[in-house]
Amino acid sequence: MSDDLMFRVLKRYYVLNENQDTIAQSENTSKSTISRLLKKGEQQGFVRHVVDIPIKSHEELEYKLVEKYNLNLARVVPTDSDNIDLIKFNVTLSAGHFLNQIVKSDDIIGVSWGETLTAFVNNLPEYSGKVDNVRVVQLNGSVSLQKESMYGDGIIRRIAANYNGAGYILPTPSLVDSPEIAKVLKQDSTISNHFKLIEECNITLFSVGAMRDDSVLIEAGYFTKKDYAELRKQNYCADICSKYIKSDGSYVIDDLYKRGMGISLDCLKQKKCNIGLVAGHDKYKAALAALRGGYITHLFIDEQTATLLLNEEEKMKS
Repeated sequence: MSDDLMFRVLKRYYVLNENQDTIAQSENTSKSTISRLLKKGEQQGFVRHVVDIPIKSHEELEYKLVEKYNLNLARVVPTDSDNIDLIKFNVTLSAGHFLNQIVKSDDIIGVSWGETLTAFVNNLPEYSGKVDNVRVVQLNGSVSLQKESMYGDGIIRRIAANYNGAGYILPTPSLVDSPEIAKVLKQDSTISNHFKLIEECNITLFSVGAMRDDSVLIEAGYFTKKDYAELRKQNYCADICSKYIKSDGSYVIDDLYKRGMGISLDCLKQKKCNIGLVAGHDKYKAALAALRGGYITHLFIDEQTATLLLNEEEKMKS
C-alpha cells in the first residue's frame, strides 16, 4: 500500500475534517483500511497531537462575554493573523460545529445572508446524524446585485441540504421603497406565510452588518453614502436582518424600519437561540450595538474583537 494513499488519508482526515466513511468511499477502500492508515501515520511520526493554544485565555474571554452581555454561550476563536478570510473560517467553522450539535428533528432555523453567512455554508461540517423535518427559512429579503451562490437562496438551500431538510426563500428585496409597499407585499399569501414561518423559528443564525461605505446595500442602490452619513448622525451603526439599530441597541419603528423586509427585532429578541457571528474588528461597533440590544444569545467571535468588546468603555471614549 503506497505512502501516497496514507498521506492523502491523513490530510483529508486531520486537515479537511472528513470522516472515515467518506474517505473510504472516495478512495474505494474499506473503513478498516482507513483506520489502519491513520494509525500507521501516527506511529511513523507524521501526526502529532499538540495543544498549545491559550485555552485558559479564551475560556476567560468567553466567561466575561457571557457575564457582561447576559449570553447563553460565547465561543472565542484565535485571531492568528489579520487575514479576514482566515478569521471568518475560524468563526464560522466553530459555529457550524455548534449548529450540528444542537440541531434536532422539527427545528425551524432562520438564516440571514451576506459574506459571513457565505463563509458559514462553505465551512459547515457535514452532518453525520439523522434528523427529520428540519426547515431552513430566510430571515430577510435579498439584494438585487447579489451573486446567486453567495447570498439568499444559495445559503438557505445548502444549509437545508446538510440536514436533509427543506429550504424556504423570501422572494422580496431586502429593503423596499416605502412602508406602503412593504405592507402590500406582506399581504401576499406566499410572503405572509413565509413571515409566519419566521415567527415560528426556534433557532436563528445571522451576522451583524456594519454601516460601511463599501456596503453591498450602497452598491445595490438601496442607500447612498450620504444616506449612511445622515443615519450615523442619528446614532445608527448597524443592521440586523435589514432592520437598523443605534449604538445603544435601540431602534425606532420609523419609515426605514417599516421598509425593511425581515424579521422584526421584537420577534428576534423573543427567540431562545440567536446565533450571532462576528468576524473582524471592523464589526466591533455593530456587534457592540447588537449585544447591548440583547439580540444575540449565542456569540461566535474572533479573539481580537472579543477583547475590544470587553474594553468598550475605554474604546468608545477614545
